[in-house]
Amino acid sequence: MAGRPAQGLQGRAAVHYHDRRFLDNVANRIIELDRGQLREYQGNFTAYQAKKAEQLEIEAVHNRKFDKFWKQEEIWIRKACRPGRCRDEGRVRRLEALRLTREARMGGAQVGSNRLGRPLRQVVAELEHVTYGFDDRY
Repeated sequence: MAGRPAQGLQGRAAVHYHDRRFLDNVANRIIELDRGQLREYQGNFTAYQAKKAEQLEIEAVHNRKFDKFWKQEEIWIRKACRPGRCRDEGRVRRLEALRLTREARMGGAQVGSNRLGRPLRQVVAELEHVTYGFDDRY
C-alpha cells in the first residue's frame, strides 16, 4: 500500500487525491472548502465522511424547518395583507428578510456557475507563499 511508508513521517501536506483507502491511511485532518466556507474535520477520510453526512442531515432538517416557516409566512402575507390593510409591519419586514435568506441559500447551491450555467470566474481563494513538491523538486 502506498500510504504505509508515509505513516511515520511528520509534517504537513495538502493532498487532492481520489483513492479513499490511501486517504484513510495517511490523513489525520481534512480541510474542506464547501459553498464558500472553510471547515476542518479531525480524523481520517472515513471519519470525515461520517461527520459530513451528519452535518448535511442537520443542515437538511434546518432547511426543511426554514422552508416550512417561510411558506407559512408567504401564505399569511397573501391572505392577511391586502393593500392598505396590513398592520403588522414587523412581520412583513421579517418575511422580507426570510426571502433574502432563502434566495441566498438557493443561489449558494449553484457554486461555480450562475443561474444560466455559465462559470462565474470569481476568485475562490488567494494563496501566498504556498509551494508543493517532492524532496527538493518544486
